[in-house]
Amino acid sequence: MGDLSINLSLFALAACLVYGAWLAICFLRRRQIATSSLLRATLLLAVAAWNFHIITRDEPSDFAAGQILAKVPVDDAVIVTDQGRIFSVFRYDTQQHALANHSLGMFQHRVVQVDSPDLNTNCHGWVFASGRYAVPEAAVAALLHDNGYAEVMTPQANDLIVYRDNDGVILHSGRVRRVHEDGQVWIESKWGPGGRYLHRPTDQCYSPLYAYYRSARPSHDVQVVQTPVAKDARMARSDIVPLRRARG
Repeated sequence: MGDLSINLSLFALAACLVYGAWLAICFLRRRQIATSSLLRATLLLAVAAWNFHIITRDEPSDFAAGQILAKVPVDDAVIVTDQGRIFSVFRYDTQQHALANHSLGMFQHRVVQVDSPDLNTNCHGWVFASGRYAVPEAAVAALLHDNGYAEVMTPQANDLIVYRDNDGVILHSGRVRRVHEDGQVWIESKWGPGGRYLHRPTDQCYSPLYAYYRSARPSHDVQVVQTPVAKDARMARSDIVPLRRARG
């Protein structure tokens, strides 16, 4: 829903509340209330309830956190951090391709689509693995630490942006594409298995909490080993779950 629709809903809700308050005052002062007024009040309360629903409902967005998608493990490749920690990778079930065409909802007029949906990768996979695989959330914290990333307060082009929830759990990542002279920042990120978009830091469906990171590495790309390293305690095979909530 656009900003105009939300503003109209807020106006209608406020009008209903004011009219309801007037009727309540009349009742408390024992003033006579016409039956037509009561009918109008009932109707307005119904309208108020509907507008409250419109304002507070969750808008559909392109692979917002919370949608359940099947993840298919990739058995012939793993990623390795600069300090040697190993993580498995995955792709999304191709039978769920239709899910990649969800409406952008309230972000429809705030983002610019730069690429179509791709079930081979997610946001982390696009950032760290050139879009070849989907990378689990558990690997991102390790990559930030092991690959020499440091948090920065003033972003520059090609820095990373990482979104977290209130508990610090990583939900989404992207790259800084442009920083205008006025300080406005534009991010490019892939929304789960969905499309890739240019957007401002707050115009996304994951979290209002984010931080920027920079590394001295010449590229964000992580090392990919095609022949799987022997499975040991370092390999995060627990990252691959057949059905779980899609993020990134």
